[in-house]
Amino acid sequence: MSKKSIQWSYRELPTLVSKGVLSTEAAEKLHHYYGDVGKRREQRTALTIFSILGSLFIGLGIMLLLAHNWYELSRSMRTILSIVSLILAQLLAGWTILNREKSDA
Repeated sequence: MSKKSIQWSYRELPTLVSKGVLSTEAAEKLHHYYGDVGKRREQRTALTIFSILGSLFIGLGIMLLLAHNWYELSRSMRTILSIVSLILAQLLAGWTILNREKSDA
């Protein structure tokens, strides 16, 4: 759920409890399940930042290894590495699009 939706539901919980739609226990369970809205946002931001930095460093390390040894590779090996890296990038992008809702990062 988005931050706005959670905040809206927190504002509506007392009204729903007073009208008898929800019990006090159910309202407390909902509040416990979604947690503090501000805290969730901070954790998500930190996870996103560290995910970006980690993937950036790994990618740059692989590029550095290939660049350092590029001229020692044969022409066919360079071609294969170039094509395989493009295919892997496309597969990773497709996997990310399919699984984006399962991961905060």
